[in-house]
Amino acid sequence: MQFPDSAGIHDIEVQQDGGRAVRYTVSVPVGAAPDGRRALVLILHYAGSPTRYYGRPLLEYLFEPALRELAPVCIAPEAINGQWHTEENEAFVMALLGGATAAYGIDPARTVIGGYSMGAIGTWHFIEHYPARFSAALPVAGYPNSEFDCTLPVHAFHSANDELFPLAALEARVASLAAAGRPITLTTATVNGHFDVNGYRPALGAAPAWLRDVWGVTAS
Repeated sequence: MQFPDSAGIHDIEVQQDGGRAVRYTVSVPVGAAPDGRRALVLILHYAGSPTRYYGRPLLEYLFEPALRELAPVCIAPEAINGQWHTEENEAFVMALLGGATAAYGIDPARTVIGGYSMGAIGTWHFIEHYPARFSAALPVAGYPNSEFDCTLPVHAFHSANDELFPLAALEARVASLAAAGRPITLTTATVNGHFDVNGYRPALGAAPAWLRDVWGVTAS
């Protein structure tokens, strides 16, 4: 894997063993982390027919602007052949997480995973199967395919106008987890339907304060 040093947004393509290319976008912040402890945000894109660097718009226009005050490194991989829960995509995401943590001096206690739609489903999948690798999760406009006991702090974002994932189903799952004492928060956003990705930007602005609370950090 390659991890650029210079600040800005970088599209990276590398060859894996066997000659297959994998692609991802990296956003490197300007300057040091506010308290010297760098965070990492892994961003999983939605479904569709992926174009090259398919995760970049989600990084560039939704997650990075919303989380910029935390000065995190943001990484948005392009899924290999579809769904995030496949063995090859699990290996890809975990390799990115490990490589970026080492390259950028990431605090392992400040690794976050988030995603939109299929990426939100993928987010729920990763925190179920790799809970020790993340400190928090930010799923947007999607919920898990099955019931599970989530012990990781989660701040989910959803809309009553979502025509693909009914809000009531997520509310029921959140209520069940909250009743069991799990650290889960649900913010209902006002957007124009499931495909109004940028409509979530105002709601996602609540994420930095929530993450500081999860990490026990006082805002400067």
